[in-house]
Amino acid sequence: MFTAAHTLGIAWREITLVLFTVLGPMGLGAYVLLSVGLARPTGRPARRARVEHMLAVPLFVAMVGFTASATHLGTPANALYVLTGVGRSPLSNEVACVVACLASCGFRWLYSFARRPRAGVLRAWSAVNVALGSLALAGMGRAYDVSTVLTWSGTLPSCSLVLGGLGAGVPLGLLTLRLAKVGRHPGDRVARACVVGLACLAADVAVLCVHFSRVASVATGMGTVAQVAPAYPALVAAFAACAVLGYALVLPGALRGRELSTRRLVAASAVVALGVGAARFGFYLLHATVGLGL
Repeated sequence: MFTAAHTLGIAWREITLVLFTVLGPMGLGAYVLLSVGLARPTGRPARRARVEHMLAVPLFVAMVGFTASATHLGTPANALYVLTGVGRSPLSNEVACVVACLASCGFRWLYSFARRPRAGVLRAWSAVNVALGSLALAGMGRAYDVSTVLTWSGTLPSCSLVLGGLGAGVPLGLLTLRLAKVGRHPGDRVARACVVGLACLAADVAVLCVHFSRVASVATGMGTVAQVAPAYPALVAAFAACAVLGYALVLPGALRGRELSTRRLVAASAVVALGVGAARFGFYLLHATVGLGL
């Protein structure tokens, strides 16, 4: 019998990858969304500079996730060996994309502290980082698209990771703007951002449900996927509840045009990240390789 303790034990062995696939896309999603605005020639220089400097927040979140994933590879030699498979291995492609993105974002952040950074360079670099961040998100989503793991391959799991990153990135991006002290933003813009973020998470829940309906009957040496991962529906339900709760902390105030407090944005970001984490736990429970049991 597969009890809750048993399934949680299986997922716990992948805790570092859970952290990576929660914090990595969340940080990159926030960074990409903020960089879209910074790539435009609008805004006061002083306000833009504060946002430039505070981009350290989503970068730090993404770096924590990436560091956690490195521990999953065991030794530093294993981590370096992964890079030798770029072009033929989805995992190697993922690592290469994330490393390139974080390196570019990090150097750009350092450049923003120059005495007289060129505005044109910063805008162009923001556009480059939007492309690199999007590529990194796509690479992370495709990392598990391997034919030998039937329950992880396909487009739906890839879309789920990207949607979760963007949905969780919105409150983190708003928190970054709040910490940058850029002043009050137009309520309609904040509300639109929240609606888009919540829509991404709603689409993610739908994707997870459709994917599970497709793989639930896949049989392994230990039974069907539905039998091996009985906690999956509950984890998706927890994800949906956290998504609603997290955005309930910010969306009503945004719709009324109120300024969102730092405490509320921190709570919203944490709750949404917790929900995405539940969904990622569920994803790792679905592991079923060709010809083998779990």
